[in-house]
Amino acid sequence: NGSYSFNPDSAFDDLAAGESRNVTFTYTATDNNGAVSAPATVTITVTGTNDAPVAQAASVSVAEDAALLSGSVVATDVDANASLTFALSGTAPAGLTFNSDGSYSFNAASSAYQSLGVGQSAVLTIPYTVTDDQGAISTANLVITVTGTNDAPVAIANTYTTSEDTPIVVNAANGVLANDNDVDSTHSNLTAHLVNGPAHGTLTLNSDGSFTFNPTANWSGGDSFTYRTFDGSIYSAPVTVSLGVTAVADRPSLSLTNTALAAATDFQGAPLNGAGWSANINASSLNTGLGSNWNTDNPGGLLEIGTQATYMGGSSTNQVIELERNSGDASNLFTDITAKAGNTYSLDFDYSPRSGQTSSSGIQVLWGGNVIGTMSSNSVGFQTFHFDLSAPTDGTYRLEFKATDNNSTGGLLDNISLKNVLNVSNEDTYIPLSKIQAQLIDTDGSESLVVAIGNIPVGAILTDGNNTFTATPGATSATITGWNLSTLYIKPPLNFSGSFDLNITATSTESSNATTASSTQALTVNVKPVADGVRLIAPSELSVIALGNTSSSIQREVLLPVLASLNDNSETLTSVTISNLGTATLTVNGVVRTPNNGTITLTGTDLNYLDSMLLTVPTNTSSTATSSSLTITATSTESDGSTGSTQQSITLNTDRINASGSDANGNNSDNYITANTTTSRNGADGNDLMIGNNANNTMSGDAGNDVLLGNAGNDILSGGDGADRLEGGDGDDSLSGGMGNDMLLGGAGVDSLLGGDDNDYLDGGAGNDIGTSNAATLLGGAGNDIILGGIGNDGLDGGTGNDTLIGGTGNDYLTGGAGGDLFIWQRNDSPAGTQDVIRDFSQSAGDRIDLSDLLQGENDGNILNYLKVDIATSTLQVSINGSFAPNGTGTASPDLTIKLEGSDASNYLSSLGNNSTDIVNKLIAGADPTIKIDHS
Repeated sequence: NGSYSFNPDSAFDDLAAGESRNVTFTYTATDNNGAVSAPATVTITVTGTNDAPVAQAASVSVAEDAALLSGSVVATDVDANASLTFALSGTAPAGLTFNSDGSYSFNAASSAYQSLGVGQSAVLTIPYTVTDDQGAISTANLVITVTGTNDAPVAIANTYTTSEDTPIVVNAANGVLANDNDVDSTHSNLTAHLVNGPAHGTLTLNSDGSFTFNPTANWSGGDSFTYRTFDGSIYSAPVTVSLGVTAVADRPSLSLTNTALAAATDFQGAPLNGAGWSANINASSLNTGLGSNWNTDNPGGLLEIGTQATYMGGSSTNQVIELERNSGDASNLFTDITAKAGNTYSLDFDYSPRSGQTSSSGIQVLWGGNVIGTMSSNSVGFQTFHFDLSAPTDGTYRLEFKATDNNSTGGLLDNISLKNVLNVSNEDTYIPLSKIQAQLIDTDGSESLVVAIGNIPVGAILTDGNNTFTATPGATSATITGWNLSTLYIKPPLNFSGSFDLNITATSTESSNATTASSTQALTVNVKPVADGVRLIAPSELSVIALGNTSSSIQREVLLPVLASLNDNSETLTSVTISNLGTATLTVNGVVRTPNNGTITLTGTDLNYLDSMLLTVPTNTSSTATSSSLTITATSTESDGSTGSTQQSITLNTDRINASGSDANGNNSDNYITANTTTSRNGADGNDLMIGNNANNTMSGDAGNDVLLGNAGNDILSGGDGADRLEGGDGDDSLSGGMGNDMLLGGAGVDSLLGGDDNDYLDGGAGNDIGTSNAATLLGGAGNDIILGGIGNDGLDGGTGNDTLIGGTGNDYLTGGAGGDLFIWQRNDSPAGTQDVIRDFSQSAGDRIDLSDLLQGENDGNILNYLKVDIATSTLQVSINGSFAPNGTGTASPDLTIKLEGSDASNYLSSLGNNSTDIVNKLIAGADPTIKIDHS
């Protein structure tokens, strides 16, 4: 019937969508009669459809850390010329790179697989898809198996630091392995192994990573060592551990030698030449150049020296001296020491009697010619003896060992050592200090050394002979680097006695970072007190003319004023003695003192009235003019009981006039003259006694040692030549001494005193003894005069010569005149608000100011509480009891001002500094300070 069927089987699978293929066949038709038709063609068109691609599963295996694995996944598609695209169904695992064409690469060295150990594997199932160009999709898996291998451990660099000379000690927890790792091994399996050690020290590296590094002594800088980490199979790459050593200054060594060798010998240098003894050893063989030389008075300078065995038995070859060389010799050994007053020495030596001669083995030790010890013993054997010696004065002191007999057999000596004990001597002297030994411990050149002495008392002077430092408030430490540390001396503050501790400091400084380290030692200086004596101020001459017969003479009294002040406030004024008085008496504080063998000694409260003593000559004073010399001795006592004395002589001129009545004028003999109100009186030559009548008298003594007593009234008194005594008494008097050592006492009133030539004593007494425009009316004239202003506002002028001026109470104007003058302010002289002026102060000419009696409680350390300087006006401001603030700038009002005038004054003050503190400290400094105070 012509039906047919057609199955487009797989043969047409390659037809893509949109493609077709024709299939034809021919056929004929045959009828029932068998007739066949002509062939006809049947065409069947097969139209293509899209066939899905087919993804193929893939599986590969790779070792950890192997080379990069490359491959491709595969998919099929029956459609001819189908375009396929590959893609992962999820995120690519670590190490995989998957491309759209199905190719891929896989890095098995990725860190994701480093933890795989040997025998371990990681299976990665990676689904992917393949899509044809018609969007048909097929899925399959790419399976990658990563097989584990052993990974090398990783060592990580570290840094450790320490300080110089300090080890680095690191435990395992903080050791070099602490930050190392191994991805496929536990940390506990790791061990550390040293590759190269450090260059500047020693290293101990333990397997657990702990280590100890001891840097080279005193070294600093950077160092390192290298190590590897081992996991039991594989080492890590070497890694460097950095070591930092920070520089630290090392504390320097510091030591003090408190003695200096003065002389020593142990007799070992004597040339015995193998003999047991020799009596022909020259004393010079004992001299080694250390300390003073040794000598002897034996003939030829020869000594006997032998072995210890020779004289004591036994076998010792130690060499000793037997002083008794030959019978009749001097049998001595000595050395001469040049010493300063106050030096102290330590003497040590060994002594033994000679065996079999103990009864004749005595030895004396002499110092400065005095026996200080005698050694003897009944037992043979050396004993050590010690003596402390001192030098009371400058000079040469002989240390001598001398046998007590000289029968040729006697005592033995050995190991003689005489040392100068340092750090002790007398006050006001340069005291030798300990030798200082200071050295750096670190000697690699990285450190520097500085040596300093601190806590130096204010006013003390430190020196090595070339360099000098003077301590002032706020500056009591001296850097002595570069000084000679073996020749240091210190001179304590003026008059200081006692002890003080110096601080010796050696400081090292590290140049790289300026760190420092110090060593300190205390050095105690002992200052032995020395009595300085007393400063005495008194008239040069006194004149007394008695009137009347020997049983009832009058006018026998004269003022004997003595001013005694201490040079050192640590001392006490203990006595004042007036000698060569004969039978003259002294009235002190209203009490008559009678001399004993011409001497009167005053002590206790009598010493408070020295400036008002009255000397009374006896009634039987000779009518023949006589001169004698009184001696005043003032004694002070130091804290240790030592004493010092100062003497001054006063010429006492005495005479007596046997007059029954007075004369109108004098002649060439001794005259007694009384004055009247109308006529001036003249004494002429001779020793005249002239007495005023309580009116306004004019009297002239002319030549001779005259006594003029003005009494009340405004008197004009002229002494003329000779050692005159002029007393103005009450009233406004004018006194002129003339030639000679005169004594002028103004008394009450406004007085004018002129000493004239020679060394005069002027006392203005009560009243304002001052002229118009503050002109001086108390005039010393030529000579070394003593001028006292007394009570009131006074004008003093010393004139030529080295004068002493004491203004007293009131606002005084003081002129020293030519010469080096001393201006003194005494206790109670200056009530609050006193304003004094020195009109011609010249430090270069020798002018000095003494405030030691005025100020109460001052010393070098607190002087800024007492003194200030107004630089603009060249004025000293004085607080008697130290009420200024410690920095010298307090607001307390001064009790006293002293204005320094003169062409030299302002320039001198400004040369000392630009502030009050510096100027004050320099004014009081030195052995001859411009301003004298109590320094301790």
